[in-house]
Amino acid sequence: MSKYDVAIIGGGILGTSISYWISSLYDVNLCVIEKESNVAMHASSRNTAVVHSPFYLNPKTKKVLAKSALISYEMWEKLAKKTNVPWNKTGVLEIAINEGQHDTLEEYMDWGIKNGIPSQDLELLDAKQVAQIEPNVKCHSAIYSKREVSTDYGAFTNEIKKESNALGTNFIFQKNVKQIKKNQNNSIIIFDDDSNITADFVINCAGGNSLDIAQMLGLATEYSDLHFRGEYWVADPQYSDLVKTTIYTVAEFKGYPFLDPHWIKKANGQA
Repeated sequence: MSKYDVAIIGGGILGTSISYWISSLYDVNLCVIEKESNVAMHASSRNTAVVHSPFYLNPKTKKVLAKSALISYEMWEKLAKKTNVPWNKTGVLEIAINEGQHDTLEEYMDWGIKNGIPSQDLELLDAKQVAQIEPNVKCHSAIYSKREVSTDYGAFTNEIKKESNALGTNFIFQKNVKQIKKNQNNSIIIFDDDSNITADFVINCAGGNSLDIAQMLGLATEYSDLHFRGEYWVADPQYSDLVKTTIYTVAEFKGYPFLDPHWIKKANGQA
C-alpha cells in the first residue's frame, strides 16, 4: 500500500495545475490519480480552446472568477512562449442581432471595465464597424475583445504535468477509483482492480465524476447530477477562413448555463 500526504483525483487541467502549485509550494508526497492513460483525455482537451477575457462576467456575482481569468492570462501566455504551446491572438466578436441584445452588450462593456480589462482592449462597435473587421458578419452591433486567444489546453495540461512531475508529483494512470474509506487518520482509496493507496488529504478534481467521488466521501449525498452534451463541429476547409475572429452571440436565454452557436478560430487553423 502506497502512502501519500495528498491525493488528487482527476488528471484534467484543474487537477494537474493544482498538483503543480502544491508541489511547488510545499514539500509533500503527492499523487494525481487518473483513470485514463494520460492527463487531459476528456474535457481538458475537448473544448473550444479559447482563453477568454471576463467582459461577460457579472462583477458582483462572479468577481473571483473574473479576477482569476484576468490574472491568469499573463501566466498562460508566459507558459505558452516557454513551451511553444499555440497562442494565437484572434480576438472575439460578441454580436447582437437586435436592440435588446445590444442592451446586453452595453451591460457587458460596463462589466468588462469593472473587471479590470484595459479599455483599449474592449470596443463596442456598430454594424458598419463590424463589417470592416469581418465583412461576412452581419449583425446589429458587437463587442470586440482584442485579448481573446486560441490555444490548446490539452498541450498546456501536458506541459504542466511535466513541471509537476519534475517537482516530485507521482501520476498514477489507468486507475479508476471504486471506493474511498475514511478512518481517523487518513483516507483509503480503493481502485477497480482492488489495489489501494492511503492519503491524509484528498482533493476532488474528477470533472464529470466529481459528484460520484464526493459521495464516496459522504458529501453532497442529497444531490444528483444531469450531464449535458455539447456538440463541436469542424467546418469544411473551404469555409475555415470565412472569418479570422472568433464569433459568439449574445445568449437568447441568459438565465441558463448554455451558449448559443458560435464560431471558433482554432489555433490549428480549423474553424
